[in-house]
Amino acid sequence: MHLSQQAIDQILGNAAVGHEFGDKIKELDRRLSMNGMSYSGYDSLTDRQQEIFSQGLFLEPESAMDLREYVMSAVDSCWCPDVVEELHHHSPMLMREIEAEQEKLPDMTIRIGEGISGLDQAIDLLLEQILQEQQPDDEQKNKSNMKSFVNSLARKSKLKITSSSRGGIHARFASPGSGQGDLKSDLSPFFEKAGISVTERPQGSISGDYETFVLTADSDITFGNKIIPQGTELLYVPVVPKKAKPGEQPNYVVSKALTPKAVGVEQGGAPWTDQQSLIAAAATGVDKIYPPPRYPGWVAEQLKEMLAAATQVGASVPLEKDLQFSGKDLAKISKDYGEILSSLWTMSDQQADFLPFDGVEFPTAANMKLVDFFGISEDLKVPVSVKSGATGGKVAITNILEAAQVINNTLPEDDEFVAVAQTDKYTADVQPIYIHKVLREDPKDPESPVGTRAIKVLAQIIGAPSWEDIEGQQVKEWLDSKSNDELIGNKMPDAAEKGLRKDGLLQPLWDETGSTPKISAYISGNREKMLLIGSPMGSQMISLLNNSQAIQDELNRLARVLTVIQANVNAKTKRLTFAVNRFSEARFVFDWPGFIAGNKIGFRMVINK
Repeated sequence: MHLSQQAIDQILGNAAVGHEFGDKIKELDRRLSMNGMSYSGYDSLTDRQQEIFSQGLFLEPESAMDLREYVMSAVDSCWCPDVVEELHHHSPMLMREIEAEQEKLPDMTIRIGEGISGLDQAIDLLLEQILQEQQPDDEQKNKSNMKSFVNSLARKSKLKITSSSRGGIHARFASPGSGQGDLKSDLSPFFEKAGISVTERPQGSISGDYETFVLTADSDITFGNKIIPQGTELLYVPVVPKKAKPGEQPNYVVSKALTPKAVGVEQGGAPWTDQQSLIAAAATGVDKIYPPPRYPGWVAEQLKEMLAAATQVGASVPLEKDLQFSGKDLAKISKDYGEILSSLWTMSDQQADFLPFDGVEFPTAANMKLVDFFGISEDLKVPVSVKSGATGGKVAITNILEAAQVINNTLPEDDEFVAVAQTDKYTADVQPIYIHKVLREDPKDPESPVGTRAIKVLAQIIGAPSWEDIEGQQVKEWLDSKSNDELIGNKMPDAAEKGLRKDGLLQPLWDETGSTPKISAYISGNREKMLLIGSPMGSQMISLLNNSQAIQDELNRLARVLTVIQANVNAKTKRLTFAVNRFSEARFVFDWPGFIAGNKIGFRMVINK
């Protein structure tokens, strides 16, 4: 998507887009607050946690940082069909404004009587448009080839290559410069050798953490059997912190630079059986990541000092020297390096269940989303989830079923729970309907009939022969056949002007569920009609699930068999603080972020204090 800066500024200044972003942040803050956190500490969460909490709200976790990130993540996305569909689903106002700017094309209609010259002009415009439509394909191909070329240069120099869905086709790898002086000047010698010029991107960076530059081919570049034409441009994001503004403390740590994989201690999933070997390996990795003179000598030294400090006993570990890192750096250290620090800490003689561990093992499997490392204690392998920051206590759990099967080969046994779990195959907007079809009329009575009163009321409203046969698409089609005036009636914001005095068709459902959608927000936000049914049924759904003893018992059985320790690490300026919470010391309840969030039901953990 190519939009001018003026068009982007227009979108940024649009009230509806700003309101949409604000609503999303409120919902994100609500999700966080339910787990003992707040939006103000969002940047201190791990990437995995950010992804969980922002799911269904934003295209990617980074989009939640500010309004500009929210807009640019959509503008600079790949615009693949699945991405466009996702954006339309959870960001309709933003997409409306982006597409409105995109559609501002020259008017190519002519009137009869304008003569041949007018027709010729119209044909010229048409040909120009056709060429413009073809150009992106060639551009994309050339950019893709150039990305492959510069990535090959990075590999030859053993520079770590990363990737991001942000910004369309672009290169993203560690800076090849010395780290001295101006970043642009520092980068230029590396690319000039390959016939590529480096310039700053006038529109600013496509990344919230790093700067962005434009790489331009000075002449045709031959790469394998491909020719990259002179003038081909490619965006490049050097993975090095942005320079601090005047008066700000410099940042030296980038996201994911200090994970076990980045530091080089994963060792193929093989266990570490003593602290000193792990410390030595981690120290070697740190030295490679932060070599002087590219970085001040104290950066690597203080990171290595943390390794030694983490072997001490106690929840609060003092440091010999005050850390010189900025607040942003400390947040990233807690988030990424905290996995290594926590693993070392759990191998010391701590006063907690299962501790000390005889060894630790960092998993390499992609399906270990809940586990940061395994603690080895005799014949046991205890999964450990590490959380950064000072909030601790609670954590969102959205993948317990997967984790229980992977770690313990444990499957649900209760029929009611299985029926609820099977609704995961439906999209988030209609899932509440299907859950109401499998829940009992009275959740507290295991002998009451299946099918809630709400689903039966809905069947009457839409004229379905049987509530058992109701399908999500059927409900959507019925909603589309009715106007808002019919559906909402005297609850419409302009009901008095329109003379609407009677209840709308959906009022009986709202009465049954005890929940009424926010009508004004629905109208002003141009939300899909399914919200009018999905929101109240979803709100009641959580209450019904958490009031079913059989379903609750099964949820907690599955969660507790994991015996996961939630380790919390917080790298403060003068000390490291750790905390341990076992899943077996918690109870679990169902949670749902709301219809607008676009997420399916999940679970949250409540720590027994």
